[in-house]
Amino acid sequence: MLQREDPDVKGGVRRDAVVFRTVSSKHLGEDRWMAPAVPGIHAFEQAERWANDQWNAIVKQMDDQFNKVLG
Repeated sequence: MLQREDPDVKGGVRRDAVVFRTVSSKHLGEDRWMAPAVPGIHAFEQAERWANDQWNAIVKQMDDQFNKVLG
């Protein structure tokens, strides 16, 4: 289950189920893997962006406090 903030849905949180399957050559020609495309959510990129934003905010806050002490 994947959860992410989404102000457009009721409750403000979108929940999506993620399913993984193993594809085998024994199923060739049976149309078992035909499904509409689902765009990726790029969770790792989003997590990295969030972490970098948090880190930058922390560093800026520390820098501001340090400069305040130095006058």
